[in-house]
Amino acid sequence: MKRTPLIENLESRTLFSSYVVAPTGSDSSAGTSAAPWQTIQKAVSAVKAGDVVNVRAGSYAGFVVGWDKLLSGTASSPITFKADPGVIINAVNYRSRDGISIENSNYIIVDGFTVQPTTADAAWRSGIRLGGGGTGNVVRNNNVAMRSQDTQGIYSSFSQNLVVEYNEISGNQDAGIYSANSAINPIVRGNYVHDLSLISAQGVGIHFNGDASQGGTGIIQGGLIEGNRVVNCGNAINMDGMQNAVIRNNVVSNNSGKGIAIYNRDASGASSGNTVINNTIIQPAGIAAIFVLGAATNTTIANNIFATQSGPDIYFDSAALSGTRSDNNVLITSSGRPFQGGVGGDTSMTLDTWRSTYNFDTRSVVSNAAAVFSDPASGVYTLRQSSPARHIADMSKIPAYDFFNLPRFETTGGDVGAYRYLIPGDTNFDGKVTAQDYTAIDATIGMVRTGNEYLAGDTNFDGRVTAQDYTAIDANMGTSAP
Repeated sequence: MKRTPLIENLESRTLFSSYVVAPTGSDSSAGTSAAPWQTIQKAVSAVKAGDVVNVRAGSYAGFVVGWDKLLSGTASSPITFKADPGVIINAVNYRSRDGISIENSNYIIVDGFTVQPTTADAAWRSGIRLGGGGTGNVVRNNNVAMRSQDTQGIYSSFSQNLVVEYNEISGNQDAGIYSANSAINPIVRGNYVHDLSLISAQGVGIHFNGDASQGGTGIIQGGLIEGNRVVNCGNAINMDGMQNAVIRNNVVSNNSGKGIAIYNRDASGASSGNTVINNTIIQPAGIAAIFVLGAATNTTIANNIFATQSGPDIYFDSAALSGTRSDNNVLITSSGRPFQGGVGGDTSMTLDTWRSTYNFDTRSVVSNAAAVFSDPASGVYTLRQSSPARHIADMSKIPAYDFFNLPRFETTGGDVGAYRYLIPGDTNFDGKVTAQDYTAIDATIGMVRTGNEYLAGDTNFDGRVTAQDYTAIDANMGTSAP
């Protein structure tokens, strides 16, 4: 019997494209490696979901996505603009006084650009701007080096599921990272915000501003703020109308304003339900490490290190009392009254009064910087082996990883603050120093840390691996973590 062969229809597939932009190219070319385009804006006009634009080293004008026509990727097929080392955006885009603008677009990735205005250029609004909403956009690995006349570093408004990670932002006068109006589940991770200009009254390292006057919900809903370092700014981390967010493993030091501020000023509702865990906050004299103001109820404050030279560590408004807890923290201050409480936070309190008034911090400890940190005079806030910040954490709330993304392997009595204790020389993180630890230094010698992640072999935490790192192994051979 004659058989009719079965022919199976093949699944249709979308072919993605990879384009190239280079200073030596031409916008009339094909956009290939052999025949690149010259401007990034030309690439914007050609890409579709799933495409990648590779930008070769050189200086470029900024670019706009989604302004003239809607342009979006998808969750599984984003549109990626990937910069090689040495790519500099030094002129505003043709539409606005921003470097890179992502407007009304979804699933756009901006990766690896240096945004650095030229000295003579007029003031910029922002280095990277994500306006008009958008879902699933990602801004990562960028260096946004602004000037004192420029307003924001990385700005977003009405965003959903935005990821801002592993960027460096400096120099501008308003906010390093600014999430405005309303937002849902922003992730701000592993960024280094430093040395903002304090010409304006703001100078905020990371600012979440639910603004009811601009439409939308006027609330920042959810969110994760983790592993960021904020140094030499005004206020470090502001949360106005932020609800049900997690703030963990951040290192904040030497800022002239507040450390972490949870409050309600412009938002349509109070900040509430936020969890502040395993942060290290070092503040100058007279400025509190954490402010909980207004009806910021259901706030959890646990496993943190709060240090001020003479001011209160915790500034607390009794209107926020409902559902709020504070415990398992290390408190460092030369003041005999490390707390401000009561209506409007207007009453200075000793630890005993604080405990009896609010039943807060019953398992917290008071100490000093020299006992807690490895080398506070040099700005090294990793933990000493004998630190009182060790073995006192509330394990029900402790994150799985620390600031360096090292696992917190303790099952009982973990370490508080952003850093878990790491034996100098334990490069493979097994809790002891052996000859096997030399291998990590051999493999990484000469490397320099580019983000927050711990660089295996960097035993002295100076951000690079050199022959000096062998010394820690020699000095600690055979040591195990107590």
